[in-house]
Amino acid sequence: MKKRDLYQRRGALAMVMLSICMNSAALENIIINPIAPHGNDPWLVERDGTYHYCYSHENGIWVNTNRTPQNAFQSAGIKVWTPPPDKPYSKELWAPELHFLQGKWYVYFAADDGDNANHRMYVIESKTSDPLGEYTFLGKISDASDKWAIDGTVLEYRGNLYFIWSGWSGNENVQQNLYIAKMSDPKTIDGKRVKISKPEYDWERIGNPLINEGPQILKNNKDTFIIYSASGSWTDHYCLGQLKLTGRDPLSKKSWTKSKKPVFS
Repeated sequence: MKKRDLYQRRGALAMVMLSICMNSAALENIIINPIAPHGNDPWLVERDGTYHYCYSHENGIWVNTNRTPQNAFQSAGIKVWTPPPDKPYSKELWAPELHFLQGKWYVYFAADDGDNANHRMYVIESKTSDPLGEYTFLGKISDASDKWAIDGTVLEYRGNLYFIWSGWSGNENVQQNLYIAKMSDPKTIDGKRVKISKPEYDWERIGNPLINEGPQILKNNKDTFIIYSASGSWTDHYCLGQLKLTGRDPLSKKSWTKSKKPVFS
């Protein structure tokens, strides 16, 4: 199975979970096949009552908006950015995430030159407050180690921004860990990366290479969590794990407590 197909499968799992939650909350609004027919790596964010759906498709980044999530999924959006040819970020655009930070929209995505070993995280910035408008390519977003990186997301906590992603410890595709680093602004990592999770429990260690990926922020009242994917997406054991912020410093591994069992499998 191709890596691209694996990420489609991960996106499908996310959409199934969203469908379950939505149907539980409002059974009268039955959603038929919420899996998005357009693009890969679905990402959905709500702002001011409007749902913004961001995805990769035809070697570009697309955004669609609608008042309901199901319509945002089912309708094709607008291609807001296409990488130029022959660049380190021209191919294999994975898992774009749309975030509204400090008055602008930012899309964080992984890309390479056609060689997976060269995947790194990049960011584009909206020229206005319109998520369907023009975007400016700002470049790579990385800590000083500049190692393989995918699935970047942003945590806003106590007035600070933190970048969280899945990456390699070295230059070999042996194991994907979760890393965090402080950001000085939405386009810049300021400081060293800190490893906050690695595949350690049996349910995280099925498949080769070993996988922790797809970190997502979940906030519930005063609690902050990271929900992430574990084990190989090409296996029947792909599941979701959980880290809970139990300390005050997100940059300390000791501040994150891992669930000993998957929270969705």
